[in-house]
Amino acid sequence: MISVSIAELLPLAAGVAIAPTQIIAMIALLLAANARRNGTAFAAGWLVGLFGLSTVLTFLVDAGDGAAGESGGGPGIGAWIKVVIGLAMLYLAFRTWRNRRKADEPQDEPAWMTRLDELSPFRSFRLGLLLVVVDPLNLLMCA
Repeated sequence: MISVSIAELLPLAAGVAIAPTQIIAMIALLLAANARRNGTAFAAGWLVGLFGLSTVLTFLVDAGDGAAGESGGGPGIGAWIKVVIGLAMLYLAFRTWRNRRKADEPQDEPAWMTRLDELSPFRSFRLGLLLVVVDPLNLLMCA
């Protein structure tokens, strides 16, 4: 069983809460048409996705840590999951750094942001859910 105090989780929760992708999407939704319905649906989708991701990762890591047992038989599956996630984060950081925009290149608005005015509440919910699951920062923080 994982034993963690609230004080240990607060920095991770703050990191997830202030992730820039979700904040940008929420601000853009609040400036679009049907802001109240779409903003509420987005926030609900984000919370459902965050809860689901945290639950799945907790069970995976907890089950993996229990596989090694108390006998000191070596690291469990949970430790290897953390190593794989760490290596994936290093790869994503390197790839992002290599593909970064040059200072003199114009920056285009992402295509998904241009379509926010046309979103229904269901699609806003789905966008909130999707942004939680595909954001590597959320994956790392929840793990």
